[in-house]
Amino acid sequence: MEEKLLLREHKSIRVYSRIFQMYNHILFERYDRARACEREVLDVLNVTLGTVLGPYFNYLQAVLYGRLFFTAPPMEKSRIRKLINRISKQIEKLALNCPSNFQHWDFLLKAEAAKVNGRYIEAQKWYDKAIEVAKARNYIHEAALGNYLCAALNQAIGHTRIAEYYLAEAAHGFNAWGAESLAESISSNLKSTPGTITGIGSARHTSLDQESLIKLSQLISGEIDFNKLIKKLMTLFIENAGAGKAVLIMKNNNQWVIEAEQQKNEEIRMIRSLLLDETEIANEPSIVPTNICQYVMRTRETVIIEEATQNEQFSKSYYIKINSPRSILCMPLIKNGELTGLVYLENNVMAGSFKTDRVQLLNYISSQIAVSIDNAKLYSDLKKLTNSYERFVPKEFLEMLGKDSIMDVKLGDQVQMNMTVLFADIRDFTGMSEKLNPAENFEFINEYLSRMEPIIRKYHGFIDKYIGDEIMALFPTNADDAIQCGIAMLRELKVYSDLLYANNRRLEPLQIGIGLNTGSLMLGTVGGEDRMNSTVISDVVNLASRVEKDTKISGAPFIITKETYDNLKNPTQYAIRKLGQKRYRGKSTVTTVYEVFESDDPAVLKLKKESIADFEMAVANHEKQKYREALAL
Repeated sequence: MEEKLLLREHKSIRVYSRIFQMYNHILFERYDRARACEREVLDVLNVTLGTVLGPYFNYLQAVLYGRLFFTAPPMEKSRIRKLINRISKQIEKLALNCPSNFQHWDFLLKAEAAKVNGRYIEAQKWYDKAIEVAKARNYIHEAALGNYLCAALNQAIGHTRIAEYYLAEAAHGFNAWGAESLAESISSNLKSTPGTITGIGSARHTSLDQESLIKLSQLISGEIDFNKLIKKLMTLFIENAGAGKAVLIMKNNNQWVIEAEQQKNEEIRMIRSLLLDETEIANEPSIVPTNICQYVMRTRETVIIEEATQNEQFSKSYYIKINSPRSILCMPLIKNGELTGLVYLENNVMAGSFKTDRVQLLNYISSQIAVSIDNAKLYSDLKKLTNSYERFVPKEFLEMLGKDSIMDVKLGDQVQMNMTVLFADIRDFTGMSEKLNPAENFEFINEYLSRMEPIIRKYHGFIDKYIGDEIMALFPTNADDAIQCGIAMLRELKVYSDLLYANNRRLEPLQIGIGLNTGSLMLGTVGGEDRMNSTVISDVVNLASRVEKDTKISGAPFIITKETYDNLKNPTQYAIRKLGQKRYRGKSTVTTVYEVFESDDPAVLKLKKESIADFEMAVANHEKQKYREALAL
């Protein structure tokens, strides 16, 4: 009674008590009680101001909700993510000012944040860092907590063998801290099953090198590039398992495919195209004994053969007769109960080379290998998908919207920017296309566009869209890039036109018109929820299109507006002359335009440069309606 009264009257004591009870309930997985303690602390949280209890309480909140995350409903998961991300940033600031007290908290909450955001490999790394720092600074219970949470993550994503190691480490740490009942509770979860670590004692004294196990696990889980992961795995099989040859076989579209092969002291061979069934054909070299592989697929058991040529069950294999391997190990890779691959190892020098500790090591990390390969494949496929999307939605478009991936783009996303817009259109394309059949039209247009696109890229522009033979490109850097791009496009067109005419006399020499305009525009997405498009919207775009169409009337192939001209760093470095003022359809004001004739034939270029003063004076007289003087010039 006296204790209850003390807790009720003295808020600071009550807060201290509830926070440490909350920690205790989390560790013993009494989450309802932990949340009840949390609610009580929130009612009187102001008493923790200026003390370490406030940050510690927030830290425990993040740990508590991190434990609840995987079983939470979708809406609750969203709230948990926001909470943990916010608290993680708070603790990060404390760690920057006082790493000796807060750095292990910071690392552990970075792990929790990565976990709830689905970045499991990153989470594993942060847990290990938190554990390492806590141990170095003698926070025994915090290192144990890190091991405990890391084990929970590995259990949740199916890495049961790795989880067992971290649980054993957690139990050992809590035992050393004096929390013997907690250590015993954790140890009771470590079942005594073949091939697993059991109890604290066995975790400390197993023949398997635990440090090697963790290092190998980190080596595998830390690599998401598929090719690099395969190379690391093959090196691991050769160096750590004692194999002279390693072969990785994976399931691909319901077929078993030889993914990679490596001989000791030789470069890895990435094969991928060879079906397992095709590897053992009479009188042809074979990569693996298919009968052993098929047996492992059927039984899902690891096969270890100490002397292959004397083995009654498999020695008749054509592969074994030809290659005479001595020791063989073939191990299944299983993820979530599904067979996803095989590891085939052999040693041609020594019988019985695959010792118990090496086999145990491979067994412990086999599920990790399967998961890592699956993750790397997923990442590789996602990368290919992203690269494919970039052929339809430019990566520059995503960058300008501040998006990392096409999957982050939503309808109505937008940003306002200053850019130069380029339109380029082939002259009399309709007349030319009538002289070609449909297949020739496709071949021509793709050849033409494939010559223009690299030039646009070279000058830091990107294609917004193709409209038949017309190109619309954007230059976000500066107007000079767009000018230089237009000049280069016209020069490349001359080369292509000469080649085209030489091969097909039916066609006239190619001509294009290019129009540029510069100004502010909105870049974003338009459409509906099921079908949207990336685009730019602005009068700047409309005017650029009309200026390009004006090239047909004026006969000047390359026209720019005054807005583009004024944005050039040094207009005098280009061959440019003023064409005058035009009133374009839909515009209430006149637009001053210029011709860029840098790409003209040398003789024409010379004459235009020599007559530029007279030409521009004629334009000025025309604008003043002095038509006789203009005509004379």
